[in-house]
Amino acid sequence: MWDMEAERCVQTLKGHADRVSCVYRHPEPPAVITGSHDGTVRVWHSTTHRLENIIALNLGAVYALGYIEGLKRIVVSCHQGIAIMEINLPLKFEDLFT
Repeated sequence: MWDMEAERCVQTLKGHADRVSCVYRHPEPPAVITGSHDGTVRVWHSTTHRLENIIALNLGAVYALGYIEGLKRIVVSCHQGIAIMEINLPLKFEDLFT
């Protein structure tokens, strides 16, 4: 995660078994979503940078991510197809201040 104002790295998100092919920041809930050639989508809390979910779609490498405006859903483009999924984060009030 890069702080554009401070021009420095503030967090490194680790966990994918292969290279990351796409990164997306969903506006609601506050989430950063990464897709990888390992075939998984990972959902990270955009404030705490904590890994919230790992989704294995069994559709091969993930190439692109997008969202459906007004919904907590993302569209995932993979080697063998397209998936639409809902993103839910267990947000707690105290998470906003850690």
